[in-house]
Amino acid sequence: MGENAMKRILTLFMLLMMSFVWCASAQQGANLAEGCKVEACGFNEFGGLSATEKENPELAVDVDEDTKWDCNVMQHADLQDSGVLHWILLDLCAEKEFNKIVLKHASNTTIDKDFPTYNTREMKLEYSNDKNSWTEFLHILNGDQKPTNTRYFDAVTARYVRLNILVSGALDTDARLAEIEVYNSSETPVEEEDVPLNAPSETTDTSSLSGDTTTRGAGSETDNPSKDNSDSSIMIIVIVIVAILFMGASVAVLIFVMKKAGNNK
Repeated sequence: MGENAMKRILTLFMLLMMSFVWCASAQQGANLAEGCKVEACGFNEFGGLSATEKENPELAVDVDEDTKWDCNVMQHADLQDSGVLHWILLDLCAEKEFNKIVLKHASNTTIDKDFPTYNTREMKLEYSNDKNSWTEFLHILNGDQKPTNTRYFDAVTARYVRLNILVSGALDTDARLAEIEVYNSSETPVEEEDVPLNAPSETTDTSSLSGDTTTRGAGSETDNPSKDNSDSSIMIIVIVIVAILFMGASVAVLIFVMKKAGNNK
């Protein structure tokens, strides 16, 4: 078999692998919020371990789970009697269709990984095309303070998305959000149920009450919708890997057969 034929086969193999990887990622689609314009009610100018880091709202759309937006204003004058503690607003720069929201809370970050009680407990999301008229499309109760909320819903088309925080974490009134992600997904939706605000945290330390014991609430592995999302992603990856291995083996056999046929001439 000639060198050109070998190159063509290898090129075809690489294209097939790329198409499988693309198909797997295309199910979720692009994160429409990545790097978008963002506004917020405020932010902490003296955050981080050094107390010198600005935890501005852009950190909630920088695709880095180890950074976060934090607003430590205890009471916004313009939000009094509104029921809203804090808000963050995304400008997608154009009207876009989306049907999936992922909220990654404070305990996804290294600095807060041991503090799930910082994770926001109640929030609502609204969309708009003019920043004046808003329509609510999600109301999330995260009473067990899971690190991530993933919600699917009937597709909407809008330019602006606003997250209103109604009840913050259990330790203070700060807003903390590592990432907000927006998708137009073709995945099979995995339902995540609301958890009442009085539910125990995902990891509740009760050592002071009954020794070194740890209890898990509704966010445990046996009743955690976010785990189902993870399992679905793992299954897709496994299928892609198996398909790639199968194609690789097929190409290897084809090359072997063609070489043998060439030697017999």
